[in-house]
Amino acid sequence: MFDRDENSSVGPTAVGLLIGFTLGLGVGLLFAPQAGHRTRKALSKNVNSALEGVKSSVDDLHESASDFLSRTISKVEAHRDAIVDLAESARKVAAKAIG
Repeated sequence: MFDRDENSSVGPTAVGLLIGFTLGLGVGLLFAPQAGHRTRKALSKNVNSALEGVKSSVDDLHESASDFLSRTISKVEAHRDAIVDLAESARKVAAKAIG
């Protein structure tokens, strides 16, 4: 019913990125041998990096959804045109049969 791009991995990539970030953050905090201000600075850097990754994944997802919507609209329009042509042909056949 729906065409799915078999190469699309935006959703799993975003989830993997989030899980990896969370695990890395937790391990980093547990084993952080540096002072509090350094840990906060590193944490801030990691959060910014993760946010950039999430933004990139969201942008990719938006692009994929837009492409899917465009393809779907084209298919619906093609089917609509075929149905209109078929209905017109049926109307002509019925008009000939009647009279």
